[in-house]
Amino acid sequence: MAAGASGHHPSEGAIGAAEADVLTAAGTQAVLGEAIRQRRRARGMRQGDLAEAAGLSVSFISQFERGRTDASINSLTRICAALGITLGALFQDGPRAVEVLKAEDVKVIDLEGATKRVYTSAELPGVDVYTVDLPPGGSSGAKAYTHDGQRELIICRSGFVAVEIDERQYLLRARDSIVFPSETMHRVENIGTADAEITWVVRDL
Repeated sequence: MAAGASGHHPSEGAIGAAEADVLTAAGTQAVLGEAIRQRRRARGMRQGDLAEAAGLSVSFISQFERGRTDASINSLTRICAALGITLGALFQDGPRAVEVLKAEDVKVIDLEGATKRVYTSAELPGVDVYTVDLPPGGSSGAKAYTHDGQRELIICRSGFVAVEIDERQYLLRARDSIVFPSETMHRVENIGTADAEITWVVRDL
């Protein structure tokens, strides 16, 4: 994975402004914040180093690590890219020969406009796997975002979604899929009248 996120995004401003589109649940944000703090320190990075690499503010990084603010999918993706890890790696201790993940143990991140379930395994290094439930009008965020060094696969499991890639829209119905490079500006939205579910796979190059 690339050492930093793409510069196509504006830097994070005041807390609650750019983050208002998609929010993590309060319980999960504390876990994520502490995991990010530990990963940052393990890489010998200061909060300012991480903020610069991710294109976010030092204030945002500081408050998020302490569990005092929320993060969008956009911001989490950029932070993980800057740390050289997948999102799922934040929940893992290390690889095991055989790993069974029970439904009740799946990490769930409740977002505004989406619910994300993380299936990433240490047995598949460099690969993030998760499902996203989208109510009608729900999306990955108000704005498209980008990050370097990965390829992405989206499978529409149910419903009707639009995948925006570099301002071009691709429509997916149940069992349709799309693959694209992560450095393109991308965004997903449920444009149907019923709930939609997608499987999202992100792989390091």
